[in-house]
Amino acid sequence: MNGYFVWIVIITILIILGLLNLFKLRKKSFDSLYTVLYVNNDPELYQKLLCNRHQKLLFSNSTIKHFQLNGYIYSDDERKVKELADQLRSSNLAYGEKMEMEPALLSYWCKKGNNKEAKKALMEIDRLYAGKKKDKNLAIQEDAHLIYGVYAEKDKTLIPKLQASAEAQTGMQKAVTLFRMAKLSSSEDAKQYLQEALPNAQGTIYESIIQECLNDPDSLHKY
Repeated sequence: MNGYFVWIVIITILIILGLLNLFKLRKKSFDSLYTVLYVNNDPELYQKLLCNRHQKLLFSNSTIKHFQLNGYIYSDDERKVKELADQLRSSNLAYGEKMEMEPALLSYWCKKGNNKEAKKALMEIDRLYAGKKKDKNLAIQEDAHLIYGVYAEKDKTLIPKLQASAEAQTGMQKAVTLFRMAKLSSSEDAKQYLQEALPNAQGTIYESIIQECLNDPDSLHKY
C-alpha cells in the first residue's frame, strides 16, 4: 500500500513538472512569435514559424489558427482574416481566446469600413459577455459598442458622452477618447481634439498616429 502511494506521489510530481515545463516552452515560443511579428515586422516569417512541427506540439490546432489570424490582421489580408475568423467561430477555441479574438476583429473590420463583419464581431462580443455582470466585463462590452458607434456608424451624437469620459481620464486612455472625438468632428474641432490628445499620448503607440493626423488631417480617415 505504501509503495503504491509513493508511486502516485512520484507520478503526480512528474506530471506537475511536465506541465510547468510545457508552460515555459509555450511562453518562450509565444514571446518569440510576438517579436517576429510586432517588433521585427516580419509577418511572412511569422506564418512560416507557425507551420513548424514544434509549434504543433506546444499549441492546439485552434490556437495556432488564432495566431495565424493575428498575423493576417497585421498584414491586412482581408480574405484570410474572414476565412480564419469563420473557422475559429465554429471551432473549439478556448473561451478566453475568443474574448481576445472578437475585439481584434471588431477593430480590424471597423478600420476597413466593413460594417457587416464589424457587426458580426460586435454580436459575438455581446454573446460572449451575456450575463456577465462584473464591472470589468461590462466596461469591455460598452467599449466595443462605442468602437462600433464611432468607427462604423460614425455617430456624432456620441461626442458629448466621449467628452464627459475624457474629462475624467488621463494619459493614453484620454488620448484615445479625444482621438475618437476627432474622428467624429469637423476639421477645426478635430484639430483641437488632436492637439489636446498629443501630450497625453507621449511614449505610446498613439503619439505618432496623432502627430501624423495633425500634420496631414486627411490621414485621420486611415485610422
